[in-house]
Amino acid sequence: MAATKRSTRLTTRLKAKILDLRKKMSIQKVKETLEAEDNINISRQGLYAFLNANRTRSSLGRKPRGVMPNHFKLKPVHLKVMDSWINNNPELTASKIKFKLKETFDLDISISLISLRRRHLGWTARTSARACQLISHKNKKVRMQWCLDALQSRDDFKDVIFVDESSVEMTSNGRLFFYKPSSDIQKKCDRKPKPKHAYKVPLHDIF
Repeated sequence: MAATKRSTRLTTRLKAKILDLRKKMSIQKVKETLEAEDNINISRQGLYAFLNANRTRSSLGRKPRGVMPNHFKLKPVHLKVMDSWINNNPELTASKIKFKLKETFDLDISISLISLRRRHLGWTARTSARACQLISHKNKKVRMQWCLDALQSRDDFKDVIFVDESSVEMTSNGRLFFYKPSSDIQKKCDRKPKPKHAYKVPLHDIF
């Protein structure tokens, strides 16, 4: 059974061999020679692309990756402001941060770089956060007292008309927010508070 030809990244040795073979034979012959002697599967288009790219190169080694210009735009002061923004609003997305950076500092930063720097600042994303009702401290005391009075009077609620209330809320809360696992102050909340009286359309059924 014949050995399976392998596709691989061209090493410096293979690159030098291709250049040497190309001086003496056609692209098709170079392809066949590599398959026979080195068990390398490379297309003629791949060979052409390598030869064309090599004309402008001074070395057979891999081209070093350049640093993107955007990386120099975000200075420590910008990162500090970003950290403050997210701390004040944990639901702030990368696209909104991009808009705020443009509006505040006239910086045009990519969303991918903003997400990277946000992770470097220690922020971790969490989705599908459950919500709980936001109740004022005053109402907490009033509700507690009402329950205690009902227990003390042994109220059986036989004279009460119960109402089944359904409502369609016209606002939405974000399901993505960010927190710092290393922070002693900001912890990953189990539930997110939301206003009780958000704009909604109530529907009532009495039984």
